[in-house]
Amino acid sequence: DASFERGDFDARISLSSVNEPGPFSPFPGFDRLLIVTRGAGLRLAHGGDVPPEDVARLRPHAFQGEWPTRAELPYGPVDDFNVIVRRGSKLVDVETLLLAHAAELGAVPLAIGKPAGPSPASGDALVHLPEGQALLHVTGWRWPILFGPRESLLVRGVVPGDVLNVIPASEADVATGAVVLVRLADA
Repeated sequence: DASFERGDFDARISLSSVNEPGPFSPFPGFDRLLIVTRGAGLRLAHGGDVPPEDVARLRPHAFQGEWPTRAELPYGPVDDFNVIVRRGSKLVDVETLLLAHAAELGAVPLAIGKPAGPSPASGDALVHLPEGQALLHVTGWRWPILFGPRESLLVRGVVPGDVLNVIPASEADVATGAVVLVRLADA
């Protein structure tokens, strides 16, 4: 079995609360992606000559796991959504879907596109709802399911043609809600 402590995993997806400034754990050989899901944002410094960067709410921020990363909280505490993938082991795509644009989104593909061509690859998808409520429907389901704040859904065995439909549960959810979609496939 893979272990976070040993670092012998290919992919890890997690939620965390950042209540104090401080260093991030190093993950040499891994690519990282962070999305602030609650709070106004944070500032990440990656060491060296790279200037600190403000990471706004719901904006994906990618960085290498070996970078000496430190978080500052100039706008207060945040919750964040983290994706950590062993470099070269997985294809990964992370997208934030704003519920305000749900009608325009239509059916969102769940399979990841291959870098070498237009055809998607089979794999898994994780859907996370940071706040609000939405009805989620995946290809093959008879009925949509109502999801609430901080709930996630792992869809295993996604194949090309599988799609996700997102329907905000209320007008309030249209104004503030979002869905984080992570697509994974073997490299």
